[in-house]
Amino acid sequence: MKKASYILLVAGLVVMIAGLFVFGHVNQDNAVDSHVRGVYINGFRSFPWPVFAGFVVFMIGITFNISDQERVGQRFINDHARHA
Repeated sequence: MKKASYILLVAGLVVMIAGLFVFGHVNQDNAVDSHVRGVYINGFRSFPWPVFAGFVVFMIGITFNISDQERVGQRFINDHARHA
C-alpha cells in the first residue's frame, strides 16, 4: 500500500503539472479579443480536467500514505476466526 501511495503521489503531481502547461494559455485574451466574459479554447468556461484529475489522484495517494502508517501503542487483534 505504501508503494501504491508513492506511485499515486508522483502520478498526481505529473498530471497536475502537465495539465497546468496544457491549460496555462486558456485564460489569456489578446487586446483585439478582450471582453468582459471569458470564452476559453474549448468553449464557454471550459474546466481544466487534467489538473482536477491530477489533484484527485494526488489526494488519494496522500490518503493511502496516511492510512498505511504504523500506529505506535495500538494492538491489532485478528478476530476474524471468532466471527466466522
